[in-house]
Amino acid sequence: MPGHHHGVVPVLERGHDHGTIAYDPDHVTGPIALHRVAITSARLRILYAGFMAGMATNPHKLVQGWAWLVSGFLVVVGAFGLFTEQIGPLPTNRIHAIGLNLGVGLVGFGFARFGAEALFVLISGIGMLAVAALGFFPATHHWLYVTLHMNRTESYFELAGGIVSLVLWWNARRKI
Repeated sequence: MPGHHHGVVPVLERGHDHGTIAYDPDHVTGPIALHRVAITSARLRILYAGFMAGMATNPHKLVQGWAWLVSGFLVVVGAFGLFTEQIGPLPTNRIHAIGLNLGVGLVGFGFARFGAEALFVLISGIGMLAVAALGFFPATHHWLYVTLHMNRTESYFELAGGIVSLVLWWNARRKI
């Protein structure tokens, strides 16, 4: 076709500036396509590194990222827990999967939808510490295992998650 240069297809864009010629990236072929992929890959790595650096230096973004990570993890693990009694070293059951994983994860996404990630991190952090404490107390340990199939290993996971949540929340709260 006339007007093609090195496998690039010119496209006439209609918009604010009538008559502007741009190149349609979906029709790029040959060496230019390989160059475009290399640039895109490098650009994505740079953007990801910049995003991570921004999160590390901004406590509020770190709390937001943690809220999304916790919510996503809980939803995925809860979905698996509906169909199995064991996820790696952790026993589970449907009550645990729905109540502690899917329920909390979906509520976390609800908090995130309205920009209340910090409140979710605080509430879930306190909840994780409470569930961990129930798992460590001799009087409630057996009940927790029978009801929710939680063992001592899961109590350590809950304890670690609760501490990380509260430390992140406290650090972001101080920077307001």
